[in-house]
Amino acid sequence: MSYKFIDLLKKFNRKERFYLIGMALGKKDFSLSEKFILELQKAFPNNGIDFSNPLFSAMDYHIDWIYASLFLSSKSPNVKKYIGDIALYSRDIDKQLITGTQQDIDFISVFSDKTNPERSHLIMLEAKGATGWTNDQLQSKAQRLRAIFNNDGKKYHDIVQPHFAILSPKKPSKKLKTTEYPEFMTPNNQLVWIKRECSEFCVTVSVPGSASAPAEVKVRSENGPSISHVGGVDFCWSGVPGTIFSICK
Repeated sequence: MSYKFIDLLKKFNRKERFYLIGMALGKKDFSLSEKFILELQKAFPNNGIDFSNPLFSAMDYHIDWIYASLFLSSKSPNVKKYIGDIALYSRDIDKQLITGTQQDIDFISVFSDKTNPERSHLIMLEAKGATGWTNDQLQSKAQRLRAIFNNDGKKYHDIVQPHFAILSPKKPSKKLKTTEYPEFMTPNNQLVWIKRECSEFCVTVSVPGSASAPAEVKVRSENGPSISHVGGVDFCWSGVPGTIFSICK
């Protein structure tokens, strides 16, 4: 018998905070709010996703786990036979499908397909709350997702259709280089962006600069390294002492 993709995603999910948050909130699984599902529906219209039927959601989900779930569910596997194949991929420098690292996706949600009960939709979200987007971080994940799903995202189309979006208080700068991202990550040649609502502490900082040559700035937290940004910078302060940001031109 073959393994079901959704069942494997659940089996691989071993993040302690997933179970801790579930226990703290009195819920075994993450239950998406109607408002959040509506935001996803607006971000991914006309994609055949049945938003009335969320199947699974998790945070900080390892990309290795996503690929392993796809690999095993795409066959009727004798596990011992195919484990060797997976190990070979980890030594393939070009593909790096299994890396043995903790590189993850901030949040994933899986939904049913409207017409095909055998296929699901995997929505992957990367989020920022207080800092900006960097090319290195997203580029690395884009390369891995291309290797896993192919450029058009259809490598495992009979099992799952991947979708990708970023979530932040401010739309990412045009300096974010997405030309080498797989096509499924950039429909209409741009990343899907979902605006994150700020708390009452939300602050907007405008830095002098023209539209064609915005000023380059850095946001430095007292508790962490500086992060380069371009143009206007939005950030949210949690109100917790020790998290004050300074803007350094």
